[in-house]
Amino acid sequence: MRVLLVEDEKRLGDNVAEYLKHHGNFRVDIARTGTEGIRLLKLANYHLVILDIMLPGINGFEILSWIRRRKIKTLVIFLTARDAKEDLVLGLNEGADDYLVKPFDLAELLARCNALVRRKYNHAKSEISIGQMSVDLTARVVTIEDDAIDLTETEFTLLKVLLLRLGQVVSKREIGEYLYQYGCEKFSNVVEVYISSLRRKLGSDLIQTKRGRGYIIEGKE
Repeated sequence: MRVLLVEDEKRLGDNVAEYLKHHGNFRVDIARTGTEGIRLLKLANYHLVILDIMLPGINGFEILSWIRRRKIKTLVIFLTARDAKEDLVLGLNEGADDYLVKPFDLAELLARCNALVRRKYNHAKSEISIGQMSVDLTARVVTIEDDAIDLTETEFTLLKVLLLRLGQVVSKREIGEYLYQYGCEKFSNVVEVYISSLRRKLGSDLIQTKRGRGYIIEGKE
Protein backbone atom coordinates (compact mmCIF):
# COMPACT_ATOMS: atom_id res chain seq x y z
CA MET A 1 0.00 0.00 0.00
CA ARG A 2 1.27 3.47 -0.85
CA VAL A 3 0.97 6.16 1.81
CA LEU A 4 1.49 9.92 1.70
CA LEU A 5 2.50 11.48 5.01
CA VAL A 6 2.14 15.27 5.18
CA GLU A 7 3.94 16.36 8.34
CA ASP A 8 6.19 19.39 8.92
CA GLU A 9 7.85 18.08 12.09
CA LYS A 10 10.88 16.30 10.61
CA ARG A 11 11.62 13.97 13.52
CA LEU A 12 8.00 12.91 13.90
CA GLY A 13 7.57 12.46 10.15
CA ASP A 14 10.70 10.35 9.84
CA ASN A 15 9.71 8.20 12.83
CA VAL A 16 6.20 7.60 11.50
CA ALA A 17 7.47 6.74 8.02
CA GLU A 18 10.09 4.34 9.35
CA TYR A 19 7.59 2.60 11.62
CA LEU A 20 4.98 2.15 8.90
CA LYS A 21 7.59 0.82 6.47
CA HIS A 22 9.06 -1.76 8.84
CA HIS A 23 5.97 -2.80 10.80
CA GLY A 24 3.21 -2.32 8.24
CA ASN A 25 5.04 -2.89 4.93
CA PHE A 26 3.71 0.41 3.61
CA ARG A 27 5.56 2.47 1.04
CA VAL A 28 5.65 5.99 2.48
CA ASP A 29 6.30 9.32 0.74
CA ILE A 30 6.80 12.37 2.97
CA ALA A 31 5.75 15.96 2.29
CA ARG A 32 6.91 18.68 4.70
CA THR A 33 4.44 21.36 3.56
CA GLY A 34 0.89 21.52 2.31
CA THR A 35 2.07 22.72 -1.09
CA GLU A 36 4.39 19.72 -1.43
CA GLY A 37 1.58 17.43 -0.32
CA ILE A 38 -0.72 18.64 -3.08
CA ARG A 39 2.10 18.38 -5.63
CA LEU A 40 2.63 14.72 -4.74
CA LEU A 41 -1.11 14.03 -4.80
CA LYS A 42 -1.17 15.32 -8.38
CA LEU A 43 1.68 13.00 -9.37
CA ALA A 44 0.66 9.68 -7.79
CA ASN A 45 -2.29 7.65 -6.54
CA TYR A 46 -2.19 7.00 -2.80
CA HIS A 47 -4.22 4.45 -0.87
CA LEU A 48 -3.88 6.43 2.35
CA VAL A 49 -2.96 10.00 3.32
CA ILE A 50 -1.82 10.78 6.86
CA LEU A 51 -2.34 14.50 7.15
CA ASP A 52 -1.17 16.94 9.80
CA ILE A 53 -3.57 19.83 10.36
CA MET A 54 -1.10 22.51 11.46
CA LEU A 55 1.09 23.03 8.39
CA PRO A 56 2.92 26.09 7.08
CA GLY A 57 1.09 27.79 4.24
CA ILE A 58 -1.69 25.46 3.07
CA ASN A 59 -3.05 23.69 6.15
CA GLY A 60 -4.42 20.19 6.50
CA PHE A 61 -8.07 21.23 6.31
CA GLU A 62 -7.41 22.91 2.96
CA ILE A 63 -5.61 19.83 1.61
CA LEU A 64 -8.45 17.58 2.76
CA SER A 65 -10.97 19.87 1.07
CA TRP A 66 -8.84 19.85 -2.11
CA ILE A 67 -8.81 16.04 -2.10
CA ARG A 68 -12.55 15.63 -1.65
CA ARG A 69 -13.56 18.37 -4.11
CA ARG A 70 -11.75 16.37 -6.78
CA LYS A 71 -13.61 13.19 -5.81
CA ILE A 72 -10.34 11.51 -4.81
CA LYS A 73 -11.40 8.58 -2.64
CA THR A 74 -8.10 7.94 -0.90
CA LEU A 75 -8.32 7.23 2.81
CA VAL A 76 -7.37 10.15 5.06
CA ILE A 77 -6.27 10.11 8.69
CA PHE A 78 -5.63 13.57 10.08
CA LEU A 79 -3.24 14.36 12.89
CA THR A 80 -3.74 17.32 15.17
CA ALA A 81 -2.27 18.75 18.34
CA ARG A 82 -5.55 20.55 18.86
CA ASP A 83 -8.23 18.44 20.54
CA ALA A 84 -10.99 21.03 20.28
CA LYS A 85 -14.25 19.36 19.35
CA GLU A 86 -14.85 21.89 16.59
CA ASP A 87 -11.63 20.93 14.82
CA LEU A 88 -12.42 17.23 14.93
CA VAL A 89 -15.96 17.78 13.66
CA LEU A 90 -14.68 20.02 10.85
CA GLY A 91 -12.13 17.43 9.73
CA LEU A 92 -14.64 14.59 9.72
CA ASN A 93 -17.21 16.71 7.92
CA GLU A 94 -14.63 17.57 5.25
CA GLY A 95 -14.24 13.84 4.59
CA ALA A 96 -11.51 12.52 6.89
CA ASP A 97 -11.87 8.81 7.66
CA ASP A 98 -10.19 8.93 11.08
CA TYR A 99 -8.07 11.14 13.30
CA LEU A 100 -5.43 10.99 16.02
CA VAL A 101 -4.56 13.69 18.54
CA LYS A 102 -0.86 14.32 19.18
CA PRO A 103 1.02 12.89 20.94
CA PHE A 104 -0.03 9.44 19.76
CA ASP A 105 1.38 5.92 19.90
CA LEU A 106 2.87 4.65 16.65
CA ALA A 107 1.35 1.22 17.19
CA GLU A 108 -2.09 2.81 17.46
CA LEU A 109 -1.53 4.74 14.23
CA LEU A 110 -0.55 1.52 12.46
CA ALA A 111 -3.63 -0.24 13.83
CA ARG A 112 -5.84 2.59 12.57
CA CYS A 113 -4.18 2.44 9.14
CA ASN A 114 -4.65 -1.32 8.88
CA ALA A 115 -8.29 -1.13 9.98
CA LEU A 116 -9.11 1.51 7.37
CA VAL A 117 -7.29 -0.35 4.61
CA ARG A 118 -9.11 -3.60 5.42
CA ARG A 119 -12.44 -1.81 5.38
CA LYS A 120 -11.71 0.08 2.16
CA TYR A 121 -10.32 -2.78 0.13
CA ASN A 122 -12.62 -5.39 1.57
CA HIS A 123 -9.99 -7.91 2.63
CA ALA A 124 -10.51 -8.33 6.35
CA LYS A 125 -10.24 -12.04 5.64
CA SER A 126 -6.77 -13.35 4.93
CA GLU A 127 -8.13 -15.70 2.26
CA ILE A 128 -9.68 -14.70 -1.06
CA SER A 129 -11.36 -17.16 -3.40
CA ILE A 130 -12.01 -16.56 -7.10
CA GLY A 131 -13.70 -19.46 -8.85
CA GLN A 132 -11.52 -22.55 -8.24
CA MET A 133 -8.58 -20.45 -7.04
CA SER A 134 -7.93 -19.75 -3.36
CA VAL A 135 -5.29 -17.28 -2.16
CA ASP A 136 -4.12 -17.04 1.44
CA LEU A 137 -2.67 -13.53 1.69
CA THR A 138 -1.03 -14.19 5.05
CA ALA A 139 0.55 -17.56 4.31
CA ARG A 140 1.23 -16.50 0.67
CA VAL A 141 -0.24 -19.76 -0.63
CA VAL A 142 -2.18 -20.12 -3.89
CA THR A 143 -4.20 -23.22 -4.72
CA ILE A 144 -6.42 -24.19 -7.66
CA GLU A 145 -8.76 -27.10 -7.00
CA ASP A 146 -6.60 -27.92 -3.96
CA ASP A 147 -3.40 -28.09 -6.04
CA ALA A 148 -0.69 -25.71 -4.81
CA ILE A 149 0.60 -23.26 -7.42
CA ASP A 150 4.24 -22.28 -7.21
CA LEU A 151 4.61 -18.50 -7.58
CA THR A 152 7.71 -16.39 -7.21
CA GLU A 153 7.66 -13.59 -4.65
CA THR A 154 7.16 -10.99 -7.38
CA GLU A 155 4.36 -12.98 -9.03
CA PHE A 156 2.56 -13.33 -5.71
CA THR A 157 2.93 -9.62 -4.97
CA LEU A 158 1.48 -8.75 -8.37
CA LEU A 159 -1.44 -11.14 -7.84
CA LYS A 160 -2.07 -9.63 -4.40
CA VAL A 161 -2.12 -6.11 -5.86
CA LEU A 162 -4.83 -7.12 -8.32
CA LEU A 163 -6.85 -9.04 -5.72
CA LEU A 164 -6.83 -6.13 -3.27
CA ARG A 165 -8.27 -4.00 -6.06
CA LEU A 166 -10.74 -6.69 -7.13
CA GLY A 167 -13.06 -5.37 -9.83
CA GLN A 168 -10.90 -2.28 -10.39
CA VAL A 169 -8.45 -1.52 -13.17
CA VAL A 170 -4.86 -1.20 -11.95
CA SER A 171 -2.47 0.65 -14.25
CA LYS A 172 1.01 -0.54 -15.16
CA ARG A 173 2.45 2.47 -13.35
CA GLU A 174 0.62 1.59 -10.14
CA ILE A 175 1.81 -2.01 -10.39
CA GLY A 176 5.36 -0.78 -10.91
CA GLU A 177 5.10 1.33 -7.76
CA TYR A 178 4.18 -1.78 -5.79
CA LEU A 179 6.85 -4.00 -7.26
CA TYR A 180 9.76 -1.59 -7.39
CA GLN A 181 11.09 1.19 -5.23
CA TYR A 182 10.71 3.63 -8.09
CA GLY A 183 7.66 2.79 -10.15
CA CYS A 184 7.75 4.33 -13.61
CA GLU A 185 7.05 3.62 -17.24
CA LYS A 186 10.41 1.94 -17.86
CA PHE A 187 9.11 -1.10 -15.93
CA SER A 188 6.15 -1.47 -18.31
CA ASN A 189 7.65 -4.39 -20.24
CA VAL A 190 8.67 -6.12 -17.02
CA VAL A 191 5.09 -5.89 -15.72
CA GLU A 192 3.84 -7.47 -18.96
CA VAL A 193 6.26 -10.38 -18.50
CA TYR A 194 4.95 -11.10 -14.99
CA ILE A 195 1.33 -10.77 -16.13
CA SER A 196 2.02 -13.35 -18.85
CA SER A 197 3.66 -15.65 -16.31
CA LEU A 198 0.65 -15.43 -13.97
CA ARG A 199 -1.70 -16.21 -16.83
CA ARG A 200 0.28 -19.33 -17.70
CA LYS A 201 0.16 -20.55 -14.11
CA LEU A 202 -3.34 -19.44 -13.09
CA GLY A 203 -5.30 -19.51 -16.34
CA SER A 204 -5.48 -17.11 -19.24
CA ASP A 205 -8.93 -15.78 -18.32
CA LEU A 206 -8.18 -14.63 -14.77
CA ILE A 207 -6.40 -11.35 -15.49
CA GLN A 208 -8.05 -9.17 -18.11
CA THR A 209 -6.29 -6.41 -20.05
CA LYS A 210 -8.05 -3.06 -20.40
CA ARG A 211 -6.25 -1.51 -23.34
CA GLY A 212 -4.62 1.78 -22.47
CA ARG A 213 -5.71 1.51 -18.84
CA GLY A 214 -4.17 -1.52 -17.16
CA TYR A 215 -5.24 -4.89 -15.74
CA ILE A 216 -8.19 -6.17 -13.75
CA ILE A 217 -9.44 -9.33 -12.04
CA GLU A 218 -13.18 -9.09 -12.48
CA GLY A 219 -14.32 -12.17 -10.59
CA LYS A 220 -16.22 -12.02 -7.31
CA GLU A 221 -15.31 -13.81 -4.13
